Amino acid sequence: MIGLGLILFMVYREVRFRRSLVSALVVAAFFSSHVQMIRTLSEIWCEGLLYLLVCLLWAWSESSPPEKNSSPQTARSTRLAAACFGQGCLAGLLYLTKGTGLQIAFLYWLVLLFYPRSRRLLPVSIAAFLLTCLPLLAWNYHEFGTPFYNFASTHNMWFDEADEIWYDDPETLPTLATYLQSHSFGEVFTRLSEGLWLEGKMALQLLWSDWRLPEGSSSLAVLIHSTCKAAVFLFMGFGLLTRRSHRPVTTPLAGGFFIALCVGLIPSFGWYARLTNEPRFLMTLMPIGIVLGGRFAADGVDSFRAWLRGKSLSPKVLGWIRKTAVTGGVIWGLSAWFCAQIFLSRTGQAPPPRMPELAREILAKLEQLPSGSTIAFGPSHELPTWMARGDLNWRATPWRTDFDGFEKMLAREQIGYVLVDRETAARRPYLAPLVLSMTPPAGWKPLARIRDAEGFFLLYEKE
Repeated sequence: MIGLGLILFMVYREVRFRRSLVSALVVAAFFSSHVQMIRTLSEIWCEGLLYLLVCLLWAWSESSPPEKNSSPQTARSTRLAAACFGQGCLAGLLYLTKGTGLQIAFLYWLVLLFYPRSRRLLPVSIAAFLLTCLPLLAWNYHEFGTPFYNFASTHNMWFDEADEIWYDDPETLPTLATYLQSHSFGEVFTRLSEGLWLEGKMALQLLWSDWRLPEGSSSLAVLIHSTCKAAVFLFMGFGLLTRRSHRPVTTPLAGGFFIALCVGLIPSFGWYARLTNEPRFLMTLMPIGIVLGGRFAADGVDSFRAWLRGKSLSPKVLGWIRKTAVTGGVIWGLSAWFCAQIFLSRTGQAPPPRMPELAREILAKLEQLPSGSTIAFGPSHELPTWMARGDLNWRATPWRTDFDGFEKMLAREQIGYVLVDRETAARRPYLAPLVLSMTPPAGWKPLARIRDAEGFFLLYEKE
């Protein structure tokens, strides 16, 4: 529903405020047949809400009262203050949605500094932001000693490998200070440059390769889709080349905000690419980018029509060109719609997930553990821990340690139980004493040993 709301909002805004059917068609066609966007919006991620809120904040900045207009001074100041307050609340919702929202809020406030009237009302926006985030800020301060604590920016950004997320002792987690102490300037530059190169390749994939029809679409539908897609980019380029003859594609404030998002977010995504280079990060910029691209394409269509009129073509030829363009657009839209329906019908025919009998048996054993027990398990994909009792606590096993260090972690964190399966044993070789020997080490009590052809589960109590 969030994804549908995002698409409808962007299309409605292009039709209602820009009076541009071409840009609305480009936006609708792009997001209704973009496999990565559809996949991300249909999965349980916070990104769907993040995309919508970023788009709302950008659209509101585009609709904000201009610095100079003919309205009375008092009315203009009131409208601007209300807009700043509302945008601050949106920025707060962004931060509540994901830690990246704080970075987006800072970038927006940075842009406001370049506009005198907005700069004077910047405290209003910041106050609205703090008011919206107050519950989270209070919780962070109570639990971590700082209101803006975020694990990703405090520690995760400074990992060298993704597996460092499975840490042993929280005191050993890297921070910005420790990272700069242990890495040279050359290593920092190499990581950033490699990440930016990966982000560039990801951008090309998102803009072209992932804008396609679902697998199994007919050759004719794919041909029509590819032709129309190429035409969109052709008209975008034509619109850029004839930029001076058209109205501004957006307002200075909204344009500056989008540039700030690109300059501020892409390097951070590139830095993070060594750990995980997923398209959902870069897609934060896509809704705004495609709206602007659609407007450039609309300008290109207007320039092409003006060029045709200048050629003094007969009305019949102009009518034929118009009918061909309309027919092609309709066929494009219908083919994408039919293919989407086929894709949805195939998805609905997928069999429900099956839980192996092995997992059912160990979940039944876990039901017998005392209330509030903590279990060291994983990382693994072989057991749906969310189906276990809700009062059980789960802690992943650390990635770089030995068996003695593992036992020290269990004692330090007062973890009483350890569950080992095939994937955990493969990723944590130091657990071999619990897996390979029928006689457990001293201080360990076996509670369950379940095996079959698909794998095994070993449940131990640490005495």
